Amino acid sequence: MTTTSGSVDVAEVRRRHPIEDVITASGVELHRSGHGFMGCCPFHDDSTASLSVGGKIPDRFHCFGCGASGDVIDYVQRRAGVGFRDAVARLENTHRATRATRPAAGQRPSQPMPTPWRLTSVDRAHEIHVLAWEHLTSKVRHAFAVSYLHNHRGIDVRELESDLAQPVIGHSGRSWSWLTDRLLRDGVSIDELQAVDLAHRSRSGLPRDTFHGRLMVPVRSESGHIEGFIGRKVDDTERGPKYRNPTRTATFDKSQVLYTPRVEPPGAQATTVVVEGPLDALAVAAAAARAKRLDEFWPCSTNGVTVSSTQAERVTASGAARIVVAMDGDEAGAEGTQRWVDSVCRGMGQPAMVTRLPDGLDPAEWLAAHGCSGLSAFDAQRQSEPNVVAPRQPGHELVRAIAARGREPLQETVDTVVPLSLLTTSPREAAELLAQVEAELTLLGFDPAATAIPVLRRRAIEGQSPERSMLLTALAIDHPGPSL
Repeated sequence: MTTTSGSVDVAEVRRRHPIEDVITASGVELHRSGHGFMGCCPFHDDSTASLSVGGKIPDRFHCFGCGASGDVIDYVQRRAGVGFRDAVARLENTHRATRATRPAAGQRPSQPMPTPWRLTSVDRAHEIHVLAWEHLTSKVRHAFAVSYLHNHRGIDVRELESDLAQPVIGHSGRSWSWLTDRLLRDGVSIDELQAVDLAHRSRSGLPRDTFHGRLMVPVRSESGHIEGFIGRKVDDTERGPKYRNPTRTATFDKSQVLYTPRVEPPGAQATTVVVEGPLDALAVAAAAARAKRLDEFWPCSTNGVTVSSTQAERVTASGAARIVVAMDGDEAGAEGTQRWVDSVCRGMGQPAMVTRLPDGLDPAEWLAAHGCSGLSAFDAQRQSEPNVVAPRQPGHELVRAIAARGREPLQETVDTVVPLSLLTTSPREAAELLAQVEAELTLLGFDPAATAIPVLRRRAIEGQSPERSMLLTALAIDHPGPSL
């Protein structure tokens, strides 16, 4: 690019508006990485921080996931859906940077640039989402989505929709502007559609749907409002991420929301089942509805394997009796399981169980193969047995998560495991937890029989009944020792 464009001095625009300042102000959290920064790309569903800012090429951004790249002007053009001169005007009018210093990792500038989503109120965003959902679940779109799930994914949502008295799945259509055209006719402006990330402008300036040819599910708040949508690609051979969620809007922040097919909180005897993808959550709910066990399961998803403290808190505060983490049966799923165990068990101090599915299977595929009987894999009431896919205690994952923190794994393990073992429902479960912890500590090179077990026994002796009795019984089951 030349140093000037007409009367615009591009080099001076870049100098006055450091790209990391502008990207951070638009809602992307950047973290120091080498000579530059890394963050999650706002232009596609990105949970792996594939956006590089600065670094080897100063004043430029590049996404290793979707290929988006350019300078600060290109970023604003793409983010706001405007042309070159409008992007420059936005920078000059709304982000008057007076310093050339770079922010610390994750630090937000003191004068953030107003991003498009700030221009639409929460109430108006909710109104637009209601209109959009009506179109996405019109007779033809809804029938196609239900049929596709049933015939291609083995997910029959008809009983679930009957129980909930509302559609749970829709379709965005194959046309590049099908939804945009209808919402414009409903009186929604293109600026509003961009603000809630239902539309964007193409390079030629034409409005285009953000979601194209995708199954659509609504992400609702605890009060029932639609906060945004998640789209699942129908044709896996097409380019683009499998799942697509909005960039940050007035109502949607991927690190804060939780998708669940059921808005109502779970009952006191229910099990919250944490899965990776929205279709996995839908599959669990659909199978539970067909088995007349809908009240027993409350599936939810963060649309990925990451978890924030807000999402972990919502899960632990859901009111369910138990939590089962059931990620996909692959390496990413194993890493996600460890993150959830760390967040729930260590971070929130609440017990949880984990289900490890066979290699390569996700919950939806497991249920498609096993039908309603496959719900046993997520049923916290079922006792774990060797070679049976069922929830088990998370001792292995807990120790690995603690060890990965690089502090004092032995002491932190004891400090975490004691209160967790007291919150289990039986000495047998506590014993299973302790046995896994002991095995994992041994693999790490510790001698738990000579270190952790005596500490646990001492904690048990110092405890109060019935907690003391619970832990002592668990220790006796797991690791018989001298009488206490």
